[in-house]
Amino acid sequence: MILLVTSSNRRVECGKSLEQTVGESVEVCENVRKAASMLRNNEYSTVILDDPMVEAEGDALESATLRASRVSSGWRCGGTVNPG
Repeated sequence: MILLVTSSNRRVECGKSLEQTVGESVEVCENVRKAASMLRNNEYSTVILDDPMVEAEGDALESATLRASRVSSGWRCGGTVNPG
């Protein structure tokens, strides 16, 4: 399962598109604090964060990275997701 973290108004649409493209289920949330909570309770193969989210919520992101052990493949970076 993939966790997509983005404040985009089109996050649900982007999550569905990603799910169809990669063939893996996707959960979507709108902020890093919620992502940290989701990481405590679930296991993900990948976590995707959009650039504005990283810049705006750096402190919360640091807390979320402490829960990265729940990400089975580790943190992955790179590429661009542009939901429009």
